[in-house]
Amino acid sequence: MQTELKLLFYLKKTEVKQDGTCPLMGRITIGKAVAQFSAKLTVPLFLWDARAGRLSGKSQQAVEINQVLDRINVSIRSHYRQIVRLKGNVTAIEVKNAFQRIASTQETLVNYFARHNEEFGKRVGINRQASTAEQYNISLNHLIRFIEKKYKVSDIPFSKLDLSFIESFD
Repeated sequence: MQTELKLLFYLKKTEVKQDGTCPLMGRITIGKAVAQFSAKLTVPLFLWDARAGRLSGKSQQAVEINQVLDRINVSIRSHYRQIVRLKGNVTAIEVKNAFQRIASTQETLVNYFARHNEEFGKRVGINRQASTAEQYNISLNHLIRFIEKKYKVSDIPFSKLDLSFIESFD
C-alpha cells in the first residue's frame, strides 16, 4: 500500500529571536505517520507566508531561502521514491532519517546475500570452491528475479520475511 507523501514547512513561533527571526521546521506526513525536522534555517517572521509555506517577496534573502526549501523538497521526495522502490512501503521516519543521512538499521535480504557472496568469493582458492561461489551467485540472481516479480521491489527487509515468502520461493 503506497501512501502519498506530504511535506509542510512552518515556523517555530515559540522561539522568536531578538532579530525577529524564527527557526524553520519541516513536517513529513505519510498516511497518518508524522516526522518533524529542523530545516536548520532562521527566517524573518514578517516575510513568512504560512499558506504557501515559503517566504514572500523578491528580496535576495527570500529568493535564497525559497531555493533552499525547493532543494529540501526535491531531496525528501527523491528519498521517498528511492525507499518505495527498494522496500515497497515507507514511513515518515524512514524518509526523515534518509534525508538527514541517519543510517537505517534494517537489514535486507538481497543486500545480505550479496555481501555473503562477496565474502565467499574472496575465499575461493583458499578454502572455498569456485563452483560453489558460482551457484551462490545463480541463487542470488534467482532471488532478485523472484522478489521483483512477486513483490515488485528490488529488495526486501528481513522483517517482511515470513513462511509464505519461503514457501513461494521454494
